[in-house]
Amino acid sequence: MSMDSDRKVGLKDSGYSEAAERNYRNGRQLAAEQKQDLATIIRSQGLNGRSLSGFDLSGVDLHQANLSGSDLSDINLCDANLKEANLSNVNLQNADLIRANLRDADLSGAELQNSYLNDATLKRSIFKGANLTNAYLSDACLKCADLSDSNLSGAILFDADLRECKLDGAIVEGASFSDNRGVSKSLKQNLRRRGAIFEDSASGSEFFDRA
Repeated sequence: MSMDSDRKVGLKDSGYSEAAERNYRNGRQLAAEQKQDLATIIRSQGLNGRSLSGFDLSGVDLHQANLSGSDLSDINLCDANLKEANLSNVNLQNADLIRANLRDADLSGAELQNSYLNDATLKRSIFKGANLTNAYLSDACLKCADLSDSNLSGAILFDADLRECKLDGAIVEGASFSDNRGVSKSLKQNLRRRGAIFEDSASGSEFFDRA
């Protein structure tokens, strides 16, 4: 077995057919039953740093799964349950996490550039030191989330719930905010001083207001 295939979860070793193993290695879409079975294996065994890059695992249950250090770039985890999952230092660049449940998940140090987290549940999630450059977080629930020391450069956070969200030390240059719950006047001024952009909804126009 090649080094690359050895870094992936061995479906054949878990009772899968050779065809399923080939599809897995080639990054093809798994059948629904295989997808759910794979999620069960991941929950029980973790990924141990292996790759699921480009896979469609939309809607699967990966709560409390250990995915730390894995390559999940370009993965589809739309509507997935990742509650309390360990996603620290994971590569989630270009990942689709729309409407995913990441409540209480650990994403510290994760690479989330250009990822889609629209409408995601991120309550009490830890993003400390994570790279969220150009990420999409519109309508996401970030209540009580820890975004301290994260990089939010160019991120879109329209209508995101930021109540009690920690933004200490976060890079917000070019990050766009609008109609956010939990953003007080003083916090808004602070974020503007740090380079954040706020939509001027009062004018009724679509230009952005940078301090």
